[in-house]
Amino acid sequence: MGPKDLSGKIIGITGTPGSGKTYLAEKFRGMPGVEVIHEHVHSFPQEIVINLKEQRNLFETILWFRNRQVADFIEAKRLAGEHKTVVIESTFYQYQQYIDHYITDPFERQILHDLGKSDNRLLAPPDYLVYLNVPSGNIKLNLLSKGGDWTLHSDTLIDFLSGMGEHSKKFIADNLSMFPCFIDVDRSKIDFKDGLHFDLLLTKLTSQPTTPRKFISLPD
Repeated sequence: MGPKDLSGKIIGITGTPGSGKTYLAEKFRGMPGVEVIHEHVHSFPQEIVINLKEQRNLFETILWFRNRQVADFIEAKRLAGEHKTVVIESTFYQYQQYIDHYITDPFERQILHDLGKSDNRLLAPPDYLVYLNVPSGNIKLNLLSKGGDWTLHSDTLIDFLSGMGEHSKKFIADNLSMFPCFIDVDRSKIDFKDGLHFDLLLTKLTSQPTTPRKFISLPD
């Protein structure tokens, strides 16, 4: 895959924590004409890391993620304008999947939902959105498998994040019509450590026009 196939296109990756977003994005690195924009957890400000681990100041934490994800997406748009194929690990849809799980105050929750609606209207969606769909029961196992070296490792945080699967799925279901081409990846059956599975995703990306709107399941 290279510029000939997806030149000027943006491939967004989204899903729950522990779904394999970073790993999948990294699989694209080094391909001709491809730029990868990572979330880089290790570069999070210490305040954000503490907020997440201790489950405090979550309103400002989600705002921080929103600002970063929007900035990354604007950069992706710039690179696509230079005819690059851009793979972005966490689109601005990512923070919106966290709102109902993280925020309990109704007023704060409404502020963030309104902000998300504005972002969705003002920012054109990626050409392809790859959703890594993890069974809710597997989220905790996947996060634990990251080990103690993971920047955000905390038993409290892992327990908390393991419950957000349904919020993520609801956001996708409620907003499916926004995406020109949506690829739903069943992570209980697809493992991108298997080169054949990654090749299957590449085939789907390069063979599917983004208009009219497409919904693709992987595996079929």
